[in-house]
Amino acid sequence: ICVTYSLEKYSRSYPTSSSSNSQNPAIDAEWQHFVHPVINLYLDAKKSSAGDLVSARFRVVWNFDSNANSLGVDQREIILEDLDLLSFSSISNSRTNSGQPDHGLPLRAVYRDAVVGIRYLHSRTADSTSQPVYRRIQITFTTATSTARFIDAVRPVCPCRLNLQPQPPVPRIPTVATTGLLDDISRRGTLLPSVSQARPPMGETPLRPVSTALLSGNPSSESNVPTFAPSTLISTFVTPPETPRMTIPKSSQCQAPPGSISSTKGSLPDSSQPSSSTRSTSSNTMPSPPLPSSVTRSLQSESQPLEGRNPTRTQLVASLHDTPALHKLSHAELESIVAQVIREEGFVQLLASLDTMWRVKGLLGQ
Repeated sequence: ICVTYSLEKYSRSYPTSSSSNSQNPAIDAEWQHFVHPVINLYLDAKKSSAGDLVSARFRVVWNFDSNANSLGVDQREIILEDLDLLSFSSISNSRTNSGQPDHGLPLRAVYRDAVVGIRYLHSRTADSTSQPVYRRIQITFTTATSTARFIDAVRPVCPCRLNLQPQPPVPRIPTVATTGLLDDISRRGTLLPSVSQARPPMGETPLRPVSTALLSGNPSSESNVPTFAPSTLISTFVTPPETPRMTIPKSSQCQAPPGSISSTKGSLPDSSQPSSSTRSTSSNTMPSPPLPSSVTRSLQSESQPLEGRNPTRTQLVASLHDTPALHKLSHAELESIVAQVIREEGFVQLLASLDTMWRVKGLLGQ
């Protein structure tokens, strides 16, 4: 029975007697690789009439000028390997019976996926004092199925072993504590949990607990220090200083005159008035942002005494007689006039009067 297998690659290593005497002959010997054009493996097994295996011939042939239309004329074949696998069984028996030292099996194979590696004893006729020489070949099949078929065929005459996939290395946990610290922990078995500094709440924002840090001379190494320590080293743990709160002196706090506050409450809706808790918190934490120039001018004008408003009102009416074209006023002047008019207590009555005037004008126009 002859079975043919197509190979993708064939490699061999033939060490000499000098390289076999070295400590690692598999590395010292050079490898030869054959890839193309066509490489075939022929496995020819012959059995006797009784069904016993007589021979198992293993050949690797390198074909040149081989294609689909070839008629077999002028083809060149190079035999890369020609072995009788069954003959190694008799060598093993003779070496065992003669009492020679065992240097390993004369024939063995390992396989994984589509690759098969074979090692066989080459110096078969060497005496007892010589070092045995092993040759190695590596065969790459086209598919893993072909590899499985080949292994099943040669297993009766060649010990085969599956070469498992190497396991990835287990990541090691870095050691951040000293030996004395770990020994003390193992003896006492006490751990110091993370300590959080109690702080008063600020509004509704939750605060993250502050973990303790081991006191060290190098500030950059604080991130590598664990959050546990034995009971004897509790004194070396310190809490970070509490973040100082900003306090503003009363002289720099923004305060408005009583007159402006009372007039503002009357002009703003209830939803815009700040609560008492909000006002007390804001006065103790951060200063209010600066007000716009127009609002500042309006507050200053409202904070003036009531007896000082009559001259201003007279000046406003006089200015309207002098300059009746309001659209020619500058933006700042018009903004100041509108701000004063809006904050007058009779502004609602003014709107009602204007509404009545526009209605009368509309009726007259019709």
